[in-house]
Amino acid sequence: MAVGPPFAVMCLGYAITGFALAIQNAQGNTFVTQLPGKVSNNMAILHSAYGVGALVAPLVATQFTLLPRWSYFFFVSLGIAFISLVLSVSVFRFQRAEGLLANISPRPSIATQQTTETEAFEDNAEQKNKYHQVFKQKSTHLLALFLMVYVGVEVTLGGWIVTFLIELRGGGVSAGYVSSGFFAGLTLGRLVLLPVTKFIGISRVVYVYSVLAMGFELIVWFVPNLITNAVAVAIVGLVLAPLYPITMNVASQVLPPWVLAGSIGWIAAVGQAGSAIFPFITGVLATRYGVQILQPLVMVMLFITMIIWTMFALVNNTRLKAD
Repeated sequence: MAVGPPFAVMCLGYAITGFALAIQNAQGNTFVTQLPGKVSNNMAILHSAYGVGALVAPLVATQFTLLPRWSYFFFVSLGIAFISLVLSVSVFRFQRAEGLLANISPRPSIATQQTTETEAFEDNAEQKNKYHQVFKQKSTHLLALFLMVYVGVEVTLGGWIVTFLIELRGGGVSAGYVSSGFFAGLTLGRLVLLPVTKFIGISRVVYVYSVLAMGFELIVWFVPNLITNAVAVAIVGLVLAPLYPITMNVASQVLPPWVLAGSIGWIAAVGQAGSAIFPFITGVLATRYGVQILQPLVMVMLFITMIIWTMFALVNNTRLKAD
């Protein structure tokens, strides 16, 4: 992609890259939920690191838009991917998760729990294959749908807000920095809002964060001021930030240990699909109705997340707790 190939080739490259990243995302989330310490804290740190990358990338990409060959930006991505590969090999050394966790975790890993807690279950004549056990969990599908829409909001807003500000608020090339502001809020929120999440409680705080995000989205929608919109977008990132770690946290609470690894993989994979589906829908609608469709679409998506969370909470109300 760095050499600026035809559009079809770039689409193929993005598809392959997205597939690989989705696998890494699922594996990373599954592994971190098994590490020692509070799951909520571990997930917050993991996804804050994601936010740092998402914060820096638009800053770097904006500089490349000023160059004759903007596609050279992908050399930066290539370098980061190489560093990631070297770190992964040096840290994990091609070991399986069970072996790694046996050395670093004082509590039983999911693999160990599968052996110790479910021996009778596995002897049951009604035991089905692992995929059947994963897919028959209602909570797995509800969390997957929730995360799909949430990731859709995150990626759609983080990407399309630049076009929105350029076309409707008179922003120039520097509007790309607003996207970095959004992801800066995303990074910060996953750390500083941990006490707020614990104080309010997981079952209620999702509504609080979603309503706050909708309120600041209304400011972006109806206040035609570039600076005000930039600040509001950053705050939206701040209040939406905890939702992804919360999802993974509650998955580790409500799902049986013997399906947790597979379920988190499925939840993360479906969530990643939202990063493709909803920006595409936004693009189709923006082509027909204009980029002003962005804000009402994000509002609808946020409302849908609250509906899905309500369905999930009704199924698991007695098992939800702050970690």
